[in-house]
Amino acid sequence: MPRPPFIPHRTRPVGKLPVMAKLRDEFGMVAHLALCGLETAPSIEAFDALAEVFNLLQVDLRNDARRSDVAAVISDGAGALIAAQDAVAAGQVPAPELLERIRAGVNAIDGLIGKLDVTRLYASMQVLKAMKRAEARA
Repeated sequence: MPRPPFIPHRTRPVGKLPVMAKLRDEFGMVAHLALCGLETAPSIEAFDALAEVFNLLQVDLRNDARRSDVAAVISDGAGALIAAQDAVAAGQVPAPELLERIRAGVNAIDGLIGKLDVTRLYASMQVLKAMKRAEARA
């Protein structure tokens, strides 16, 4: 019986790696604590933490047609956060209707984060960092 020809080993690309519980909890904790900070003691630090989470998810979901409904809720929450920026900078609690939209966005993020791909999320983090560096240079 002849020996089969040599076929070099090919590595298969790794499939989807879900965001595991610890990372999911960390994202949720950052978002919910920052939201709590906006409601109780508004500060730029809480605003920045929440804005970073919103920006990361918006970058990650920008071309994901399957999650366009969740992306719309997150974008609306980010828009409400931007609208509340002046009030937060002045140390004032944002208007209740803005807080509700922001809360809806945070809840959407919290429900979605465990369903995302961690490698894609990491790539989105790198894109966001590159965007910040480019903005700093400009």
